[in-house]
Amino acid sequence: MNSETYIASIENSIETAKEHVAIKDAVERLSRNRDFKKVILEGYFEQEAIRLVHAKADPEFQTPEKQEELHNEMLAIAGVRAYLQRLIQIGRMEEASIPSHERELDALRAEV
Repeated sequence: MNSETYIASIENSIETAKEHVAIKDAVERLSRNRDFKKVILEGYFEQEAIRLVHAKADPEFQTPEKQEELHNEMLAIAGVRAYLQRLIQIGRMEEASIPSHERELDALRAEV
């Protein structure tokens, strides 16, 4: 790989990292938003999860179909929560990588 291609690759890595950081920042802003907290963090991730756990023991929900439906709804909550956490984790890792990419890019440009 020649220097110009390597420089372009690092520039691309920096841009991708910045996009991930922007998404992380957006998720963190959402997490501080009063409406998001009420509807998603408290309403969906907490209250709805509790409701589903209680429904698992409710006699009306003892058929295999109803149990599967409840289980799938619980998995959905876990999936959304994991997705948001993953966006934050990736953003933080990418954010930490930017300075070293920029130093490497500066060094390569100085050589050219």
